[in-house]
Amino acid sequence: MGSFLALACLVILSGLGLAASGVVKLTSKVSASILATPTPDSAGEAPFKAYRGVALRMPVAQVTEKLGAPTQRSKAGDYYAISSTESVQITYDADQTVKSVSINFTGDLKTAPTPKEVVGTDIKKDADGIMNKMVSFPKDGFWVSYTRTAGKEATIIISLQKLAQ
Repeated sequence: MGSFLALACLVILSGLGLAASGVVKLTSKVSASILATPTPDSAGEAPFKAYRGVALRMPVAQVTEKLGAPTQRSKAGDYYAISSTESVQITYDADQTVKSVSINFTGDLKTAPTPKEVVGTDIKKDADGIMNKMVSFPKDGFWVSYTRTAGKEATIIISLQKLAQ
């Protein structure tokens, strides 16, 4: 569970640009690929825009209406343990609207969306089983990423985050 939360935090921190400023040191192949430059896709429609009705820029009160009371709450964000195989971390801007959503699937990965459902295309697994793609939708003002870690006990991480303005 600790490495699971650490990886989720790394995804959130990557979107904040902390790795670029040297605050986060990249130590793994997955971490480095998460921080890859997004591929512009302003012509296409984003296939994955919300999680269980929670979308970027949504007020905290509406998030609570959609997902109920969080497992852990803070002014900066909420954490929800949806099931034993699914969790989500939501961060908020200063105006208390959704800045980012990071969904984690572990164990039985059959309930996770496919790469095509998230980023609009299939993703080839590397030799270790790792899959990663990040796509930016400047017209919609956000990026989305799909990451699958290596190994038998793989984790799928799907992240949405507002683009910096």
